[in-house]
Amino acid sequence: MTTPNTPDPTTPDPTTPATAPDLTSPAAGDTTSAGTTAGGTAAGSTSAGGAKASGTASGGAAGIDPNGADGALGALEIHPTVVRKVAAHAVRLVPGAEPSAAVRIGEAGGDLELAVRLALRYPAPIRSAAADVRRRVTEEVERITGFRVRSVAVTVSALRAETVPRVG
Repeated sequence: MTTPNTPDPTTPDPTTPATAPDLTSPAAGDTTSAGTTAGGTAAGSTSAGGAKASGTASGGAAGIDPNGADGALGALEIHPTVVRKVAAHAVRLVPGAEPSAAVRIGEAGGDLELAVRLALRYPAPIRSAAADVRRRVTEEVERITGFRVRSVAVTVSALRAETVPRVG
C-alpha cells in the first residue's frame, strides 16, 4: 500500500524517460543473426558465406516463460553461432567421434535442419555412431535453445586410426 505522497515503486515515473541499452543489436561487424521473440518466432540471415538460420521456439525455450519470469515482455536472441557450438559440443559427447565436427544450419518451415560433418576414430561402427550423433545433437539443441530440430544430416568424412606416440 502506498500513500498519496509516496510514489509506487512498481509504476514507472512518467516524467523520467525510460532508456535501456539495446541488447538485441549484433556486435559491430557481425553479419549473422537469428532470434526468438516473446512470440516464439525466429528469423535470421547471413551475408558472409555462412548458413541462414531461423526457426520457431514453440512458446520460448523449453520450460521458460516467453514473457519472462516477472511477466514483462522481452526478446531473446539466439545467434546461429551458439546453435553451431551446442551441436558441435553434442558431437564431442559421442564415443568415437573426433572433436573437430563442422556444423551447418538451415531452416525448413520454422524448424532447424542441421548438417554435421565429422570424423570417427577407427574402428567405430559408422551406422551406430551416426545414429548416436543424430540423437545427441537433436536432444542438446532442442534442450538448450528451445528450437525444434527437424533433421540432422550426418556425413562421416574420415575414419582416423588412433595415433600412438613413438619414442625413438
